[in-house]
Amino acid sequence: MKRASKEHTDITRDLQLSATSYALLNRELHVFGATDAAVAHLAHDNRRLADRFRRVRFLQRLTPGVYSQVMLSSIVVLVAISHALGVSATTFGVMAVLGVRALTYVQILNTLVQQHIEAQPFIDEVVDAIAEKRAMAAPRGEVELGPVERIDLRDVGYEYAPGVPALRGVELSIGAGEWVGIVGPSGGGKTTLCNLVAGLLTPSSGQYLVNGHRPQDHTAASWARQFALLSQEPTLLRATIGENIAFHRAATTDEILAAADAAGILELIESLPEGLDTPVGEGSSTLSGGQRQRLALARTILARPTCVILDEPTSALDAANEDRLRRSLATMSPETIVLVV
Repeated sequence: MKRASKEHTDITRDLQLSATSYALLNRELHVFGATDAAVAHLAHDNRRLADRFRRVRFLQRLTPGVYSQVMLSSIVVLVAISHALGVSATTFGVMAVLGVRALTYVQILNTLVQQHIEAQPFIDEVVDAIAEKRAMAAPRGEVELGPVERIDLRDVGYEYAPGVPALRGVELSIGAGEWVGIVGPSGGGKTTLCNLVAGLLTPSSGQYLVNGHRPQDHTAASWARQFALLSQEPTLLRATIGENIAFHRAATTDEILAAADAAGILELIESLPEGLDTPVGEGSSTLSGGQRQRLALARTILARPTCVILDEPTSALDAANEDRLRRSLATMSPETIVLVV
């Protein structure tokens, strides 16, 4: 019982840490088209947890069951002995058996009722959250998106809550190969604009077109191949360095190393004893802010996107790391659209 409980606790912790990292990587998972792989990973861990949970529950219920059977057997033995000795104990035996069995069933029923009462608020919360997330799902069409050649925002506005605009009247046209800087105060809507361009949000008003089509006209897979996002504070998967760069996408070791080289982090990887197999993320090896940023940049470069969105990528970097980031961005195709906050 102690061993099963320990295994259950360890797997619960692993699942909790993985779920936390995926929650923090919500935007990147959608932009890179890795949501299905992330769901599969969590589902695998969840099945392992469920197996251990069933084992713990089985053992928890085994002891009371064995106890009840022993008690019933003891009563039967006592009745048999009494009968052998000529003592009339029929009424006593029947009442004892009925009493023990009734007590067992009442205990089981009470436990189930209490578990239901305790779990109901959490179940309601989960059901409400699922309904909310499903309502937010962006529709997708059948048009295959090729290299991004033009982005147009026409009188675009966005409201997180009715009557409270985060963006209003945005007019913007970007062509292939152009770099556009977005400058503004904190809370001015810069990140909202990034999320709109990345296709994570649908404008509340106006039109957003990519190559003349709305984002919802394109397939999710083709959209993910053309767009990439580098956040201000990139979060790492609880996995190896190589898996963090691949980010649940099919990639060879040579492709991962080439992306790491372009991002200026290959030298660091080669200096580590385990190289690409070095575990990082929650509960593992710690990387500095600049190293995490370059690792996230390698993740971005790997897909060779034609539109890269950089949401304040240098705000937490020193001058040396900022220069490395700038030189790494210069290695991308000259036809790539780059939007920098």
